[in-house]
Amino acid sequence: MMSSAVQRHYYRNGQLREEAPWRKGRMHGTVRTWHKNGVLASEEPHRAGLLHGVCRQWNESGRLLGKYRMVHGT
Repeated sequence: MMSSAVQRHYYRNGQLREEAPWRKGRMHGTVRTWHKNGVLASEEPHRAGLLHGVCRQWNESGRLLGKYRMVHGT
């Protein structure tokens, strides 16, 4: 088993939809998602499988919709 990897998912048009770093079988690092038009949709930092840090979401035009802080998944 790999100790770390980056998992990527794509839209049918080939555009990157999601990028998620993994370490030791858990999400670890910043998970990013994109809208179909290629604009960043969200960033969610993870630590050992739990949301941990400032999460952000953007609309399809790139305008920040909101942000919130998570600490060890809560």
